[in-house]
Amino acid sequence: MLYGRVSAQSQKDNQPDDLAILKMEVEKRDVPVIAVFWEIVPGWEEMYSDKWSRLEFERAILKAKAAGAVIAAASVDRFRRSWDPDWKKRKRQRRLSVFEIESLMTEADGVPLATLIHPDTAPNEVRSYQTKRGQAGKGNYGGRPAERFPKKAIRLEKKPEAIALWKQGFSYRRIGRLWNVTRSTIRDWTKNVHQKPHTSALLANHD
Repeated sequence: MLYGRVSAQSQKDNQPDDLAILKMEVEKRDVPVIAVFWEIVPGWEEMYSDKWSRLEFERAILKAKAAGAVIAAASVDRFRRSWDPDWKKRKRQRRLSVFEIESLMTEADGVPLATLIHPDTAPNEVRSYQTKRGQAGKGNYGGRPAERFPKKAIRLEKKPEAIALWKQGFSYRRIGRLWNVTRSTIRDWTKNVHQKPHTSALLANHD
């Protein structure tokens, strides 16, 4: 049986992808999946009150116990997060203490719990895995999206014509307006180009 948990409504959209990847990884190991449970509830032990009770986890335990099944999650922090009494440090994840592990096993009531990531994995490595898993699920691997028509390539195509206009006497500003390029860019393009002809020479050419 699979179990997934997110802490807040804002993370709800991540859950289907997480569970799909978990299911794929479990089935790769030739283990059949007979049920899937997930819920939105904080993972800290002290929050397990009537308001935050993990009903789906309890249901998963009852079903797994009856079927003689194992409950699998992506990582141990899906079952439970370590509690820090200092609320300012609660976002700094740490491994479960011996007491917290024993408490979790008591809650499991004899049902074996399994994770894709080893339970002793450092929290920062777990977070990295979760990020990569989320990116894989959404097909989004971070970084800036590739431009369909790269600006640099387009500007380089315009450069020779811009320089030609500058040599004819056009100002940086006017060329920029024609090609939709900044005045400073035109100036940079013409930096190492021979000096453009004097205005008097241009007027002479039009006589």
